[in-house]
Amino acid sequence: MRKLVMVMLAVALVPGCARDAARVSQPVRPASLATVAVLPFSGPHGELFADRINYELLQQGADVIPKQTVVLLLKHEKLGNADFTSNAYRKRILQLGRKLGADTVVVGSVTPMDGGQTVIDEMRGVPGYKVATATMQFIAVSDGRVVSSASYRNERSLALLAATYHDVAHKLVAAALRR
Repeated sequence: MRKLVMVMLAVALVPGCARDAARVSQPVRPASLATVAVLPFSGPHGELFADRINYELLQQGADVIPKQTVVLLLKHEKLGNADFTSNAYRKRILQLGRKLGADTVVVGSVTPMDGGQTVIDEMRGVPGYKVATATMQFIAVSDGRVVSSASYRNERSLALLAATYHDVAHKLVAAALRR
């Protein structure tokens, strides 16, 4: 009976493991982005997810404007809680990019699973959040066109197996950038 339960559990878990990937519209080279500014992502704990995106871009060799510089400008412009994924902010995004001296601005959104409750990332021993969906866009400051976009959707049936903010940020950036 115990073996039967284990086999049934394994069969239920395996299908969700293989479908966990980021999708990208058009991969770009880090150098083609020139100087990048990462704005806070919309959604619960979006600023934490943006921090992870910032880190992953740096790891891939992108020239990223320091977070502190972005935060100071957002405070000065009174845009601390803006949803930059909204079309209403498209002109503001380009203005912010110019003021920051960026060639490319990264915006996006993240939706955590289970209402954004903190979980402990067992591999790293730090608090984390499990991701249901995430999107990211690289926007050219010169003309406002979307240079690349990437998305992630959790296909796993169990929240226990879902990827954390850290893992999804890595997947999105790795999918969007090619070397």
